[in-house]
Amino acid sequence: MKIRILILLIFYFVLSSCTNLKYINKFDGHNGKPKIIESKSYSVVKKNDSILKGEQMLHHIDYYDIIGRHLKIFSFRPNGTKSMGGLYYEYDRFGHLSQVTFYNKDSTVNSQTNFIYNKKGQKLSEEHIRENNEQKSIYFSEYLEKRNITKVFGKKSDGTIIEKILMQHNKKGEEIEKLSFNENNTLKSKITFRYDNKGNLIEQIWYNSEGVPLNKYTKTYDKNNNYIYGEKYRLIGKDSLINTTKRQIEYDKKGNVLKYIFFENDKPTLIEEYKIIYWN
Repeated sequence: MKIRILILLIFYFVLSSCTNLKYINKFDGHNGKPKIIESKSYSVVKKNDSILKGEQMLHHIDYYDIIGRHLKIFSFRPNGTKSMGGLYYEYDRFGHLSQVTFYNKDSTVNSQTNFIYNKKGQKLSEEHIRENNEQKSIYFSEYLEKRNITKVFGKKSDGTIIEKILMQHNKKGEEIEKLSFNENNTLKSKITFRYDNKGNLIEQIWYNSEGVPLNKYTKTYDKNNNYIYGEKYRLIGKDSLINTTKRQIEYDKKGNVLKYIFFENDKPTLIEEYKIIYWN
């Protein structure tokens, strides 16, 4: 009995110590507290009017704790053997993702990403380290809150500039414009973003270094806010539709995706299936 009480007290302490996880994206937006999400991707075989599963291509298993933190991912080859040692996530006491470690199959570290945040929960830096510390890169963020602007500056450990980015946000915090610059601060490219009233991204327009629009991407969502239809337009000269995508989705009782068939230009190209185990 004493052991049982001790276990309950420890469990209560762990939960109470995590009550400040205000920045966590619980269960990555899934409903119903999933514990394990297994996904498998297949090629498509058409037989008469039926769309059937072909060869298995990808196989992932994602794990979450009861609070909603994404803990780890394992990936497998079609024959069932692991394709990597796993992807592991760590968090600080506020729910920030603080570290992501990618392991090789022999349990050695392939790469690691470390994150640092300010008191407002804004990411200040993102450091990428390849195995044996041979390759490093780091991205710094600066927030100009009165102007709703975020500056991002990335460089390698030898000082080589990776990218310079300036992002404009609206009052909801949604990114509405992204400018990329060359080392000499000349414009490299621009992207504009537009959202629906639920915060779903419905349009992107890509521009070249001279500010000329090149391509437009649009998306439509279902009542569960999942993307179901997309279009890509070429904007140079006369606007023309060059590509369409569609997802035919099946849901479980909790509103999570169980299966979808992906279409490109009305041709089925991929089947994705999910098996979900819930905490309750």
